Amino acid sequence: MIILVGSISSESFVYAAGAGRGEQYVFMAKWGSLGTANNQFKQAGGIGVDALGHIYVVDHGNDRIEKFDSNGTFITAWGSHGTSNGQFNEVTDVTVGLAGHVYVSDYGNNNVQVFTHPTS
Repeated sequence: MIILVGSISSESFVYAAGAGRGEQYVFMAKWGSLGTANNQFKQAGGIGVDALGHIYVVDHGNDRIEKFDSNGTFITAWGSHGTSNGQFNEVTDVTVGLAGHVYVSDYGNNNVQVFTHPTS
């Protein structure tokens, strides 16, 4: 695969060519930095999006899930290192089901944990 990065006027773009066809993606936003505070990651991983546009991001190195609104504004985070419910050991992926349940795969604890919003 070939990836070229450039810009058109004030908009950045990434052009990826592979398997004989190319697609152009326009850069929109980014958020987060290295660390342990809210809106910081230590090895950001899998991403899930719910029906309201909330974005759930695996924070692998901090053993937690961070939740953001569709603009990237931090909403909440949960999880810590351990083996109890709500704790993770090498969390790897997150997805959101049709009913709004958040499914988190935990490689180190060999399980999938399911969460629901407190008002659900």
